[in-house]
Amino acid sequence: MNQKLLNTNSIPTPVELAVKLRDVLKTRASDGAMFLQQLHYWTVKEQGKLVDGMRWIYNTYTQWLAQFPWWQEWDFRVITKALRQEGLIVFRQL
Repeated sequence: MNQKLLNTNSIPTPVELAVKLRDVLKTRASDGAMFLQQLHYWTVKEQGKLVDGMRWIYNTYTQWLAQFPWWQEWDFRVITKALRQEGLIVFRQL
């Protein structure tokens, strides 16, 4: 096996999702796909809070960035802003 690869938990980048996001997020399509995949992971694990039939995941910027340590806070804000503008994610203070 390649010495540069790690045997650890990872966040998969769904290729099909990245392709669909390409026109929306431009150069950030793979980042957006990774974030949506991670968000999906948490909702499938039934983490967070169920409110009016919708599962809400609560994480601070610091907590999200711990899951994506190669991003800066600015990266996270740019990615999530684009996803919000496209109606793919919703931020709400519950």
